[in-house]
Amino acid sequence: MTPTPEQIATFVLSLRRAICTLAEALPDAANYLQLHVGDKYARYADPFQYRACPLMDEFIYIGALLEPGAPPWPNERQRAAVSRGHTFVDDWPLADQAPLSRQLFLVDWCFCLLSEPPPLPADGQVFDEATRAAIARYREWRPGYDQRRLAEAEAIRAAREAAAPQHRDLPHHPDPNSLIMARDYAERDIASSTQVDDAHRSEVSSASLASSFLTRSLIDHWLLKDSAGIRADLDRAADLMASALPKARIHAWQYEQWQHIAVASGHARLMDALRSLGRADWDTNRIRPVNWLICRIRILDLLSGDGLDSEIRGLLEMSRIGLFDDPLPAELAVDTPLMQNWHHLLHAIVHREVATFDRCLAERQTLLAGHWGRGGGIAPVSLADLGGLALLRTGRQRGMAPAALDAPYLSLILV
Repeated sequence: MTPTPEQIATFVLSLRRAICTLAEALPDAANYLQLHVGDKYARYADPFQYRACPLMDEFIYIGALLEPGAPPWPNERQRAAVSRGHTFVDDWPLADQAPLSRQLFLVDWCFCLLSEPPPLPADGQVFDEATRAAIARYREWRPGYDQRRLAEAEAIRAAREAAAPQHRDLPHHPDPNSLIMARDYAERDIASSTQVDDAHRSEVSSASLASSFLTRSLIDHWLLKDSAGIRADLDRAADLMASALPKARIHAWQYEQWQHIAVASGHARLMDALRSLGRADWDTNRIRPVNWLICRIRILDLLSGDGLDSEIRGLLEMSRIGLFDDPLPAELAVDTPLMQNWHHLLHAIVHREVATFDRCLAERQTLLAGHWGRGGGIAPVSLADLGGLALLRTGRQRGMAPAALDAPYLSLILV
């Protein structure tokens, strides 16, 4: 299904109406929903505001794309990255058939399918006076809303922290309940695994069990448990993953995770198992090919092994081009500094620049806190900088003497 000629011709008018509607609905959402959607929807004012603000931001952005001097119209992938259409599928609080839902959805849907800019209305403007006034009201209201949400989130976080068992204070403040639940699941998996001898366990089961031991070790590290047990679980995870390869299929991100564990902990068997894989075994179509990711995986493999200096430097240059010269997808913009920081750390190791390494490793801790704070921060791998620990060990093995960095994510208990 594609937009009709009429929908394309009137797209900008629909965009204006949607912006004006949201500017009216957002500040007093409970009252608006009660009057225009139905009495029972007034109680959904908070989730409506939370989901509708990104829609408003998207619509304003679309308008900016139509202004004179704007960048080229985004391609299909770029439009999909901008779209908030999943909101209407995942957690939109209003009924699908509600006129407000359909009004907002159709603007987003039509935008995603427009392969070229739609025509402007007869007045030749993107936004008329009423729409510009609506945007101004929204921008005046939004900062106060964001501050209230931040205060509410902080109060909830503080309450959860206070009720949680004693644990490490990490900058991104992972949710204690989610981590405890993940540990309980891993504990049950580990307990049930005793019924099967390692020799009779399938490679897929071994890989799954390895993840459970890794989860328990990282969460126990967060819970300040005994370091010997933490290290034993980490070693057990590495042993199981080594035995699972090459039959257990992994993709590039998984390869890198286990590579960091193997290098950081000096687990030779897992390192050998990973390096024995052909690149085609993990650089597969299961993820979108990403040259900078492939480069940094191969560089660390070569640095921690017996890689030729010429090959390492060639890959480092490819990494530089991929991260600094080639355009990156818009959705990666927020984490581009973190990706470029990794390149700088590798460059410092290759050229034995200790001061640069120390500075970039400290910067990485700040960037990681922001990365995990934006999403995914309840994942056990967010509880420690396994990558940073792997780079520390690699630098030392290559004759460097990095400064001891006292940072929440870089506890040497794990290595």
